[in-house]
Amino acid sequence: MANLKLTLACWDYDRTRGLFDGRVRPKDIDLDMWSTHNVGEIMERMVRDRQFDVSELGITYYLRSLELMDAPFIAIPVFPNRFFRHSAIFVNADKGIRSAVDLAGRRVGELQRYGHDAGIWAKGALSDDFGVAANTMEHYVGGVERTVPGPDWAPFDPPANVTIHRLAPDQSLDAMLERGEIDALFSAHIPPSARKNPGRVRRLFPEFEEVERDYFRRTGIFPIMHTVVIRRDVYEIGRAHV
Repeated sequence: MANLKLTLACWDYDRTRGLFDGRVRPKDIDLDMWSTHNVGEIMERMVRDRQFDVSELGITYYLRSLELMDAPFIAIPVFPNRFFRHSAIFVNADKGIRSAVDLAGRRVGELQRYGHDAGIWAKGALSDDFGVAANTMEHYVGGVERTVPGPDWAPFDPPANVTIHRLAPDQSLDAMLERGEIDALFSAHIPPSARKNPGRVRRLFPEFEEVERDYFRRTGIFPIMHTVVIRRDVYEIGRAHV
C-alpha cells in the first residue's frame, strides 16, 4: 500500500526541525512540510480555510472549534509549544502597580483578541493565585505594534460580564502601554517598549522564572499553548488507510 501523503504546517522550532530536515520520518507517511515566519498565520489558514491536513493550533482555538457543528479537528497529544506565562504580563511602571492584586480595576491590553493562549493562562494565574478575576479589568485587544483591520478569523462570544474594546487600525498596544493609555499588557511577544524604555515598561514579575518555578511546584501544571490537530476528514481517511 502506498504511503499516506499529508501536509503538515507548523513552526520551525528545535522540536520540529527533525521533520523539516528529514532526520525524522514517520512510518508509512510522506510529509509535505509547510511553515512561515508567523505561527499565527498557520493557525489562521487552518481555522479559516482548513488549508492543511495537519497543523499546529493554539489550544484555545482548538477548544473553540469543538463548539462548531462539524467539530472540524481531531487533536493529538502533541504539544509543540508549552510555556509559563507569568513572564507575559507587562505593566507601565508609572502606574503604581507593585503586585498582581493592583491589576484589579485596571485597563489591560491583550494580543489580537480576548482569549489568546498566553492571555488565557496569564488571566488564569491572576485569578487563581491572586484573586484578580478577568471581569475586574477592562480589556483592550489589538496588535502589539499595529492593529490589522478586518474581521476576526477566530471569533467567539466572550463572557457577558467582561468589558472589551477593539483597537482602531492606527492604534497599537505597545504605544498605548508606553504612554499609559493602558496600565498592563498580556502578550506572548515582548513589547518593543520593554526593551527600549525599561524604566517605563517592565514585567509585572521581574523575577518571573522564580515565580513560574514556584507555580509548577505547587500545581504540577506545565501550560499547553499549542497542540497538533488533524482535519476530521483526513483523520477518517487515515483510519481507513490503517
